[in-house]
Amino acid sequence: MSAVPLTKAQQAVRDAIAAGVDAFREAFHNTRDYDAANRIVAALAKKAHKLHLQLKKAGHEPRFRRAMCENRGVPPDTVEFYNHVHALEDLLKFLADEHANDDPVDRTLDDTFSLTLPPDGAVYAGNRSYALKRTRTGWAVKDGDAYVDCDKEAAPVLIQLLDQDRVDYPDGLGGWFDWLWWQAREQGVPHEEVQAALDELARWIADVNANVPKSGLWEEFGGGARTIRDTPGGKDECLNATFEFKLFSRRWGHDDVYRLKRQRNGWEVEFISGLTVGDKRGYPALYENLRHDSINYPQTLGERLAWLWDTAQRQRLSRGEVQAALDALAAWVRQVERQAPAGALWEGYK
Repeated sequence: MSAVPLTKAQQAVRDAIAAGVDAFREAFHNTRDYDAANRIVAALAKKAHKLHLQLKKAGHEPRFRRAMCENRGVPPDTVEFYNHVHALEDLLKFLADEHANDDPVDRTLDDTFSLTLPPDGAVYAGNRSYALKRTRTGWAVKDGDAYVDCDKEAAPVLIQLLDQDRVDYPDGLGGWFDWLWWQAREQGVPHEEVQAALDELARWIADVNANVPKSGLWEEFGGGARTIRDTPGGKDECLNATFEFKLFSRRWGHDDVYRLKRQRNGWEVEFISGLTVGDKRGYPALYENLRHDSINYPQTLGERLAWLWDTAQRQRLSRGEVQAALDALAAWVRQVERQAPAGALWEGYK
């Protein structure tokens, strides 16, 4: 490790940047004062730019990884480049070690991996395995006897195969493949660690399927017949009724109670941010809150909420029946969030 030689004045600037980054984290992650966080970064960008020019003149110009430069979209010797906390963090890394931001060797290009799901006890009695090859532009997914080039999210083929095999999976699954592809390139991750990360994803997908609501009202989802108890003109007693929907957030480490009001055209969602209106699937109201708190949820959540809304009307369900169905659905979502991959390669993603 070779630290960059700094003058006393430059060391003071470096310390001020480090303190400012800590202040940013406090404002952004803890107090959630995003305006203050942006002001902190903007002020630090000017200090970092001035230090960059001084070091460049002294023959120690800060270096950054290829991905950082691509993402910033401007040269490193500009103020705008440093107007992002990650650029500031990488500057601090460079000052501590001139080689900290060197690009590693991509070690898994053209390597073949597998995403192997265990039996689900329902649709498939044996393992289901999907073969993937990591290419320069993304993943190639094996469909039949041939590999088909896909993007970094393994789209569209992987999702098509999972849908074809009637596999439930987390919404936004492609984002996890995209993150893994970039981690493999930017960190020079060896083959066995990439495969281990894919194994984590496979276990997660299997867990999503193992915990699909199947009892009570959910026995009928996707088919089946229930005796319709309504009569012409019968009252829909759940219309305008409010229900609880308790979810877990790994980001905050606790459960939160959302309130869903069954309105004439969909679900009205009440949470900390106030009331927002959604359709029968809960879009966009529920999902804006889930994404804000980085909560993972099953891909079919919206489909199931819409089915429940329609079933409540069609079968004149009682409030208790609807609440019980929502409790089972929320328990599934909590499990999906709790079981999301948390290994070293996933640190920093959701």
